[in-house]
Amino acid sequence: MTEELEVPKGEPEVIALWSALTLVLSTVGSLIILIGSMKHQAIKLNIISTTLINHIAVADLGFAVFVNAPIMLAVILKKWIFGDLHCKVTEFLAQFFCFTDFNMICAFAISKLLCLLYPLKSWTPNQARLVALVLWTIAAIPSIEHAVFLSTGLQTYSNFTYGDVYHCTLVTDDGSDKVAIVDKVQSVIMMVLPSGLMTGSAIWMLAIVKKVRGLNRQAVFTIVLITAVYFVTCLPIGLLYLFDLHRYKLFRQFAYFIPFLNSSANAWIYYLSIKSFRIYINRGFRRFSTKFSNLRSVSTTDNDKTTSNSREYHKCPIREVKSF
Repeated sequence: MTEELEVPKGEPEVIALWSALTLVLSTVGSLIILIGSMKHQAIKLNIISTTLINHIAVADLGFAVFVNAPIMLAVILKKWIFGDLHCKVTEFLAQFFCFTDFNMICAFAISKLLCLLYPLKSWTPNQARLVALVLWTIAAIPSIEHAVFLSTGLQTYSNFTYGDVYHCTLVTDDGSDKVAIVDKVQSVIMMVLPSGLMTGSAIWMLAIVKKVRGLNRQAVFTIVLITAVYFVTCLPIGLLYLFDLHRYKLFRQFAYFIPFLNSSANAWIYYLSIKSFRIYINRGFRRFSTKFSNLRSVSTTDNDKTTSNSREYHKCPIREVKSF
């Protein structure tokens, strides 16, 4: 029997709006990255960087569709409608896509550092794919263990609002504290450790660029932006489980929902820091604006012709018909 808690007025609407906004931004942004990179070669970086960016986009898209969307629907309906099995699947996919995202971003930062340290080192496409496969596998291991280890217990909407992001929670059969221990270990390995590696890589790259003149600062700018967004969006959830900060309501809610921003921010980061991607987006926007203007002008011309014909029709004299 779950304890019923009062839901603050307006909170469900805010959460639903935030989920919907990040869902749209993440889905559209990930699709633009994948289409632009794979079809139009919009991201002109080395093979390892481009491969990791594509896999990050796949993880972001998966999180948006299979995790963010059910959460948004559950908040709107104020109940979890997908049942016990989907609760466990959602828990697995949430951790799987998040851990994959963390691993890929961390590897991306380290790869850019290695490119500065060893500029003559080149990666083959097969090597890049192998790195991505290893990172997906590393993320899957703790996610599968967590999903299999736990059994499902559905919770009410109010309990979700104050703690569980999925409108359902996973608990051990014997009610022990093993879940807390597993969460702490996973937080260190999958969230806190990548944060340290990314920060160290960013600082090292800044030192190299400052020391050696003439180096391309684009890579450093990209990593600094990604590291900053990662800290804001992903580190709080790691600290929440590592130090058991669930008693702080505002921080708990912030930690649960701010990671949605991570998957929707990558397209903007690449637009700001990667010149080839920015050119691709601007060119596509100009084409869209041109087509929209042409359609609008055609529609205006048709309306003018219709109005003109109507006026000419009314100007025609009405002939009297004589009856014999």
